[in-house]
Amino acid sequence: MVATKFLVTGMFRSGTTFCARVLNANRYIICASDPFAPIFKAYRNTFGKAVQTGFDMASPLHDYYFDAFQNDLYQRMQTSSFDVALDPTTLASLVEVVRQHSTGYSPLIHDHLHLLGGKDFSGLFRSGLRVIELAYPKERHQAVGFKEVWVDEFAGHFLALDDVAKVIHVVRDPRAVVASNYVSGARYPLLFLARQWRKLATLAFANAASSPRVKIIRYEDLVGRLGETALEVCNFLDVEFDEAMTRISELKDGGNQPWHQNSSYKDVALSAQDSTTDLIAEKNERWRAALPSEYVRLVEKLCCFEMKAFGYEFVTDAAQKPHMTEGLLFADEPAMLADWVKPYSGYDYFREMLAENTRYDLIRSQTQVDAALAKRLTLVPEMYKQLVSSWAVQFGLCHPL
Repeated sequence: MVATKFLVTGMFRSGTTFCARVLNANRYIICASDPFAPIFKAYRNTFGKAVQTGFDMASPLHDYYFDAFQNDLYQRMQTSSFDVALDPTTLASLVEVVRQHSTGYSPLIHDHLHLLGGKDFSGLFRSGLRVIELAYPKERHQAVGFKEVWVDEFAGHFLALDDVAKVIHVVRDPRAVVASNYVSGARYPLLFLARQWRKLATLAFANAASSPRVKIIRYEDLVGRLGETALEVCNFLDVEFDEAMTRISELKDGGNQPWHQNSSYKDVALSAQDSTTDLIAEKNERWRAALPSEYVRLVEKLCCFEMKAFGYEFVTDAAQKPHMTEGLLFADEPAMLADWVKPYSGYDYFREMLAENTRYDLIRSQTQVDAALAKRLTLVPEMYKQLVSSWAVQFGLCHPL
């Protein structure tokens, strides 16, 4: 039997680590957590430095909205594959960067990183899957894969690695994602978070619509009906179900030690003594109290079309307003931002919100646009058509904060 290869991806603070730990609890599934982010970024960088002198190779993966260069970079990557040549110098440095990056997530791969290699990125990822198999061996495994956040734009590239390759996108309510980051003490700009969520949700929706080898899991479903969702995922991966996936107290981390959930809400952090998903599910609603109303309104306005596509209900009237006047004067608190994101946090909210208002008006008014503009507005032209066709002129009832 040929083992299924899989990638689990989604936005950070979306429950991807919990999903990975649940999958790895199955005796027939090997799932590593966050081992290869530097490889994805290195792939992006081969395109970036080829088309722009002085391209910032340390920059985070972009959201690709509105920015002409970044959107073109995204489109270039989407018409390529992982069959891009990999020079020996890049490979040598990547192995060390992967070693450093994976230390806190999948340390057991370190003894096997000498096997990481290949003439191109396809070979590199195939060797990476072999490294994971050796680091976390299971005699009768039927699927092997890993989870990595932020890399949904490479789902198609991963599917092309193998006929049995599959992708799982994890999506969570954007208000819960923003709230989790907000209370963490190392915030990211609100516009950065909202656009990244919108990008990842869009790609999940579009990829699932175009391929049977792609599955979407909503975090709320994962924690609300763990057994059923775990069974669905096993069926998707062509793997036998294992009841161990539902025993949270027995989940292991990347060092094969008892796993303790990484939570921004320290008072409800999951411990090894918890045997149900009650705390995680309860925490998922914490955004209602933790997130300032101004943030909730902006998230709902910025993400309203994609939120509606995923069945998330609004609690403010922001999505109904034709103009985002409150967002024009919004400003992040520089002192509260994470150090790494500060160089990429210089948003002119007045200008950016004007662009967002134009996007909102075009979609809401069901305006037909050409493919080039649709790519700037929704990344995937088919997604623009989907949002336009599914967005009702009349909104459902809102429940004020």
